[in-house]
Amino acid sequence: MATRKQNKNLLIVEDNLADYVQYCRLLETVTHDFDELVHVETIDSALAYLEQAYPLACIMDNVLPDGDALTLMQRIAHVYGKIEFPIVVSTGYGNERLAVELLRQGAQDYMAKDQLRAIDLMSSLDHAVRTYELSEQVNYLAFHDSLTGLVNRKLFMDRLQQTFAELKRYKRAFSVLYIDLDHFKDVNDLYGHDVGDELLEWVGERLKEATRETDTVARLGGDEFAILLGDINPEKAAYVTHKLVLALTSVENIHGHNILISPSVGLAHSDPEIEHSEDLLRRADLALYESKRNGRGKYTIYSANLESSKLTREQRRDALYSAILNKRLRVAYQPIFATQSLSCEHVEALVRWRHQGEDVSPLEIVDLVLDNSMGEVFHQWLFEDIAAQLSEWQEDYPNLHVAINIPGSCCHESALFDALLSAANKYHVDPLKIIVEITESQKILEPDEVKLRLGEAKARGMGVAIDDFGTGFNSLEYLASLPCNILKIDQQFFFDLESSATNLKIIKGITALAHSLGLSVVAEGIKDESAYLAAKDSGCDFVQGFWLARPGFAQGLSMQASAG
Repeated sequence: MATRKQNKNLLIVEDNLADYVQYCRLLETVTHDFDELVHVETIDSALAYLEQAYPLACIMDNVLPDGDALTLMQRIAHVYGKIEFPIVVSTGYGNERLAVELLRQGAQDYMAKDQLRAIDLMSSLDHAVRTYELSEQVNYLAFHDSLTGLVNRKLFMDRLQQTFAELKRYKRAFSVLYIDLDHFKDVNDLYGHDVGDELLEWVGERLKEATRETDTVARLGGDEFAILLGDINPEKAAYVTHKLVLALTSVENIHGHNILISPSVGLAHSDPEIEHSEDLLRRADLALYESKRNGRGKYTIYSANLESSKLTREQRRDALYSAILNKRLRVAYQPIFATQSLSCEHVEALVRWRHQGEDVSPLEIVDLVLDNSMGEVFHQWLFEDIAAQLSEWQEDYPNLHVAINIPGSCCHESALFDALLSAANKYHVDPLKIIVEITESQKILEPDEVKLRLGEAKARGMGVAIDDFGTGFNSLEYLASLPCNILKIDQQFFFDLESSATNLKIIKGITALAHSLGLSVVAEGIKDESAYLAAKDSGCDFVQGFWLARPGFAQGLSMQASAG
């Protein structure tokens, strides 16, 4: 069906020519906004006219040769989904009860033809237009998000149900995307809701630009969005999703704040085996959380194995809090050696948790902690456990330092560093023996606050390290802005030295740059002798990796390099 637009005509559906002439005469005596009076006599001719455009308003006789006003209104709504213009129904005197029924069915006003005056005619038309516009506004607000203008959850679910029904009937394939903004809560907390709202508006515009007019883009609530891609195959849906992730991954200046934006997206494709439309949205939601679990800023396509994965995550989430409180998590330590002497200078603390016979990855532990508001209790346990162990080591290893990882997304919090210092004081550990590692690949939410917190830590004697250097987007910016004194080159540069001459050049370049800034350099991922020799030849100050020593628990941990 071709796109139809509104004109400024008054459509008069009236089979009595004398009544039509009377309307024309009355309208000639008053000021109105109609460009033209269009006269048709039947339901069929009215529908034919509406195929081209729809009017500013309509006067509709209740009794027509091929039906009545109610029939015409029902047929218009059936063809176009709604009645797109205000209607005044004209009736004979004494038909007020019928007129009221027509108002319930969608008309905005009625008027009796007997003794009709120009002022009465215009009053009815003006009232119908105002009533229709108010009704449209109310309906819009009921089905659209007031901030972004996107459809809301109610309308999205209705369209999803309709599309699902078409799948069953016509075998038309479609896809659903579930979208969540990474770390959006922190944007609101750090910059305020005005900035958060403007960010949501920006996201809404990008989503509309990245999709077709026939697709449905919705804001489901908060920072959650959904898209219904109609009549699309899985390959095309994956391409659209990839394009959408790129469109939403950006650094935007909002109210003077440079905010890093990235989405986590779940994609689910229609399946004839699904019984309810809500199940498809649930599948997309499962895929979304898999994207978050795997590092955010990406999309995941639903597969059946995600069902068991979700159940496992929920069980681990519930068990983790109890494990923290009851000290069932453990800390392992990996030695870090001076490159030339291979004497142990530092150890890196690594959290370990075995749940129901399986080792849970450190990345998943951190995600569960941060996503479920366990940060305070987790870090309090972690800092005290590490401080207690370092206190025990001080007699045998008086020069040993311990490196503690702090997620970039929360290293702006002063309470976190207060808890670290409190644990050090409790166990009589000199802050000089503590190194705070900030993972370069993780998002730092508030650079100014982070700079302040790390500056305070450094002033108290703590070391500050940038971990996994070279894997994120802000490597050089971090070097320039953060008060660090240690740089750890990410292990990926040491893994393919035999096949990549470029990696060795990068290692040497990073090391030279760090030394020129007065930083010590740690080479991570030393897996064999060639990697060790590359680190040594490049001038790295310290080395760390399985070839030298694997992580182990404090009891029985060897501080001697096992190779070299």
